[in-house]
Amino acid sequence: MSVESNAQTAKLIPLKSPCFEQMAALIETFPEHPFETLVLTTADLERFSCSQCGVCCALPWRIHLSQRYYERWYTHFHNDPSGRFQRPFTKLEETTANNFADMRRQDNSNRCIFLEPDNRCYIHANYGEEALPDVCRRYPRVALRHDNRYGSDYLLGSCQTAPSLLTGDCQVYYYFEPQPRHERSLPLHLPEKYYAGELGKAQNYLWVALMLDVLQLQVNTPLQRYASLCYSLEYFCLQDELSALSPQHLQWLYREQMRRSSELSLAAAPIAEQKQALEWFFQLLEPSFLPLLDHARKIYHGQSPWPSLDAAERESLNAFLEQFLIRKLMAMPYKNPFYESISFSQKYFLLSLHLLMIQMMAHYYRSRTQQPLNLKHLSQAVNLVEGRYSQRRDWVEQQGITELNSEDCLGLMKIALSLNLGLAQ
Repeated sequence: MSVESNAQTAKLIPLKSPCFEQMAALIETFPEHPFETLVLTTADLERFSCSQCGVCCALPWRIHLSQRYYERWYTHFHNDPSGRFQRPFTKLEETTANNFADMRRQDNSNRCIFLEPDNRCYIHANYGEEALPDVCRRYPRVALRHDNRYGSDYLLGSCQTAPSLLTGDCQVYYYFEPQPRHERSLPLHLPEKYYAGELGKAQNYLWVALMLDVLQLQVNTPLQRYASLCYSLEYFCLQDELSALSPQHLQWLYREQMRRSSELSLAAAPIAEQKQALEWFFQLLEPSFLPLLDHARKIYHGQSPWPSLDAAERESLNAFLEQFLIRKLMAMPYKNPFYESISFSQKYFLLSLHLLMIQMMAHYYRSRTQQPLNLKHLSQAVNLVEGRYSQRRDWVEQQGITELNSEDCLGLMKIALSLNLGLAQ
């Protein structure tokens, strides 16, 4: 993962529907771009502007610092006349040049040591943005790069502002990014590297385009379209090695997947499956979220009505989740920045759990405010899921997700997605 991106200076070109057809044509041009990476992105990155709310600076994740930053600023802040910032950084047990230390927290808190009582950043306010660590300066922007095999720019939904941008320009764009100069001296005709459990370069881009086309079908709900991808995922599970699949395999799979996704029924899943998904929801939550847990348990035990939205609310929810899913699936290929050990199928099951949690959290905020479901409710839900669960490396292991085999992941994925508030109940 990198925080640097050329998107702001590159020419963004729309990836038009059908994405698969245009992507296949783009792949044919790869020999013309030997030292460039094809990067997918969306317009919300250009629209984003940090509100300096400080909320992200008080969440339970590491704020990684480079060795260069550590050596430049440690002594300076440690010797600050106020005495507030002694031992400002904590070296990691296993260090690299880019991940060398962590920002220390305030006592008995997740708040960064430099976060003022009014949520202003001491470093930003007194030394300017250029004095911030890279991760603080770039957050929530992420430039995901996997060698020269795949690129995606996106915003992390843990940021308070980012989810609200999902209602703007919904177009997916692409651009070609020059590789770093030190990589350009490699021979042009080296055979492609293949990694166990991963698709090859061309096949991966075709897979992303397939998912985008399925999500943008004008039938059913976004969750049903996402669930329909289990057909392709099951096909992948049957293969001895994903890297052995050819582009022709993906072309056949595309035709079959689009046909099946277009023929989906709009019927809701059996209530028993939905109740099982709801039970998972309150098992996944931390015990400290008592009001949320109480809300879910009352529904589960029949003490509150089963979740139901009116037509306008369902339309808002589905439009939001479609854009959320598009961005998530663009960031899905290859290594996840937060869960490097997670398998191909486990990633898709994990996303289905996040979708379950987002829906129920948004429903809770709707109930609490006694207002129709709106963008604020959905943004709050995404903030909580992304900040508390999606960006925590330990959570996946704690839930046992990394122990699941591919077949189990896909079966459980269907159950998690059975609770679909975008459908009329």
